[in-house]
Amino acid sequence: MAFRVHTDRLRKGMVIKNDVYSRTGAVLIPVNTPVTKEVLALLTRHFIDYVMVDYQSTASSPADIPSPESVPKIRQKQEEEFLEGGSYGKHSIMGYNLLKDKNIDLKVKQAILTHHERQDGSGFPLKVKTGNINHISRIIAIADTYDTLTMTEPGIKPKSPFWILKHLEDTGYHKYDSNMLMTFISHLTNNFIRHNVRLSNDVIGQIVLINKFNLTRPLVQIGNSFIDLAVRNDLVIKELLD
Repeated sequence: MAFRVHTDRLRKGMVIKNDVYSRTGAVLIPVNTPVTKEVLALLTRHFIDYVMVDYQSTASSPADIPSPESVPKIRQKQEEEFLEGGSYGKHSIMGYNLLKDKNIDLKVKQAILTHHERQDGSGFPLKVKTGNINHISRIIAIADTYDTLTMTEPGIKPKSPFWILKHLEDTGYHKYDSNMLMTFISHLTNNFIRHNVRLSNDVIGQIVLINKFNLTRPLVQIGNSFIDLAVRNDLVIKELLD
């Protein structure tokens, strides 16, 4: 019999009883996969909160699932492992080891190993800095971070892409290649021209111009009038509507 279990309460001896999909529709974990630290890390990284599980014959009974009181400690430990490049950093090493002897461009192998490294040395698993992170890794690092920030949890409204890009703009220049980050933000914001948006005052308008000096604060048309968000600091884009 399968049970719906929160990922914080998964334990050794459980088996995933349904295919688990990423936000893009790719299979993250196939059915009948035993629960391991690596499986838990993958679920947490992709913000998967619940899965269907069954028990192996050697597993404990459902009554032995950790109590809710233990969940905060488990979550805190998971976050610490992630920040320190613990079990969430293993996929980089495992991927590299799988391909290191294959006839694949060395730069691609390096990118697999170092795409979670950061310019300031705060990444993982190697904690290397700028000179040891190749260009492919630097590109993937930015795209992967944006992709992670756009993921949503059930019941929680997603952040506006402009909020996310502003966050990257404010916090990312010491972590990522600044030229690549600026290029990424520039290209992405320009793709939003002619998209309808909802502002923080709940007025709906259309993006008509991206300010090259303030990429995340575009010009928005509302009927026959315009709001320049580069000037109106009291307003932000709350939601991208299409």
